[in-house]
Amino acid sequence: MMPSDNVAEAWPEWQVMHIGELGDPDARSFSVGDGDWPFNGFIVRRQGQIAAYANICPHRRHPLDLEPHAFLVDNGNLIRCASHGALFCPESGVCLSGPCTGRSLVVLPCRLESDGIIRVNAPATLEEFFPPAQVD
Repeated sequence: MMPSDNVAEAWPEWQVMHIGELGDPDARSFSVGDGDWPFNGFIVRRQGQIAAYANICPHRRHPLDLEPHAFLVDNGNLIRCASHGALFCPESGVCLSGPCTGRSLVVLPCRLESDGIIRVNAPATLEEFFPPAQVD
């Protein structure tokens, strides 16, 4: 189960990085929250635009990067899941090829402030993103 847009907008807003930390094209991971299950996401910058996604592959729900910040391939034109090779559009998060074709990365609402700070709405924990199953 993935969160709806309404849930994503209700998550707290976090300061995750400064735009100066990103090249163009580039992608950088971030972690927010604390405790045993912090939430991990990443920011993509391409052609002057930014987008934020949960660092969770829709195929097997594991991180897309095996090496830190290693998201982009094809000269920054695609996001790649390092485990299974799925390729995603950097602007929309839609999977273009691989085992989850047609599915999407979870988009996180983000904004760039005038001072260059990037803020993202994200849950405080991975457990909040994937709540435990109800047990009767």
